Amino acid sequence: MCREGFEGIACERQSCPSLCNGVGECQSMFYYAMTKDPGTGTVFGYEYQWDANKIYGCNCDPRYFGVDCSLRYCPSGDDPLTGTQQISTLNPLQFNEIQRVFCKADDGTFTLTFRGDTTERIPFNAKTFDLQTYIEALPTIGKGNVKIVMHGGQACVNYGTTWTVEFLQAFGSLPLMVPDTRKLKYANALDRAQLTVIKLVAGTKEDDPCSNRGICDTSSGVCECSDFFDTSNGYDLPGTRGDCGYATQTIQFCPGTVSCSAHGQCQNNPTYRCQCSNGWTGLYASSHIC
Repeated sequence: MCREGFEGIACERQSCPSLCNGVGECQSMFYYAMTKDPGTGTVFGYEYQWDANKIYGCNCDPRYFGVDCSLRYCPSGDDPLTGTQQISTLNPLQFNEIQRVFCKADDGTFTLTFRGDTTERIPFNAKTFDLQTYIEALPTIGKGNVKIVMHGGQACVNYGTTWTVEFLQAFGSLPLMVPDTRKLKYANALDRAQLTVIKLVAGTKEDDPCSNRGICDTSSGVCECSDFFDTSNGYDLPGTRGDCGYATQTIQFCPGTVSCSAHGQCQNNPTYRCQCSNGWTGLYASSHIC
């Protein structure tokens, strides 16, 4: 009979709290290490460490987090008051992420994987519209959310060509798309097909909960926007993202009935954010830090 928090034939491993509430998978450290997105860097094994199959935890589904996956992420987005005006070292211009693909092949197909989702097989001679359709079919991207610029007539040619993918709705620095070249072909027996992806421009826009202009209700995953902010299209215009990235009027003050609730300093134009005093936190500098 295992003590609470442990399970197994000899009580040799941890159990996951509340069975991850049905919105996550209870995984060992060994298995969790295998699930790392290779687009974020090298995947290292965790097989021979003593705790590899003893320590278990919840790997939550998208939009959920917490030790038992009981909390919900709110929509995230770009802060509409940064990176667009009064450019300085404290408020530089911000950019969408752009990744560049190089392909050298003259037959076959390839795939691209982004954040765990993989495209259908893409023909080597796909045109711009075809590429856009394949990539936007990924649930992790979505229709209308990338811009492709091709520097040749098709995705791959026998002397090599490049094309770029700009991410229009996924902000911040993103994981690389991961290519699969196993079914790409190259007629020259002295060489082989190539398909590589690099960052041409690292995304520098914020991807913060409620766009830094609202409070996230983690029980529902809904943003409560500050006064004069509303859901946006990601570019400081009305939209359906569910964030707080649209400023409904010109902002000229920090939040709070009294600026920053008298517990912080207003950063003023153009960001109008509160720099909280020690012991205080929140958009309004109105909550004690525990």
